Amino acid sequence: MSPSSSSSISHPSTQSSFSIAKSSRRPRITQALAVQLDEDCIKRWSELFYEEYHPGRREQLPPEVYRESIKSLTPFTMDYIGHRVYKRFPNLPRLHRPGFLVTHPDVMWLFAFKDNSSEEILNAPLTAEDVKAVKEFLGVKKQGAKWYDVRTRVR
Repeated sequence: MSPSSSSSISHPSTQSSFSIAKSSRRPRITQALAVQLDEDCIKRWSELFYEEYHPGRREQLPPEVYRESIKSLTPFTMDYIGHRVYKRFPNLPRLHRPGFLVTHPDVMWLFAFKDNSSEEILNAPLTAEDVKAVKEFLGVKKQGAKWYDVRTRVR
């Protein structure tokens, strides 16, 4: 195994003067190491979610009603994805909400591996192999995990 393939993925600002918000409330997250989830990925996971909680019901619905039902599940699907990923990969750092929507610069759904909610999460071990395995499990398009500015996250 090459040294780079098993290296830990850390936040670039851990080398500089980066601070974590200290508060009794949940800190405001401003950065997240994440991958973008496209429409096809979210639709596929929404269909899995729907089938798990409503087995056999799809066939009873008109196609348009089913499509609208799937589309309306997106926020719940993001929680479902997090649950399924953490069940499959128990060693990943646990985020309060790993899937969320950001609105700037573009509207996009992200699945986060790390964020700056705490020193513990920011410095939690995460390897390139972990990220690759989760990306394959999610079925995301070919992309690398990168740090996103998530100050405009919606959920």
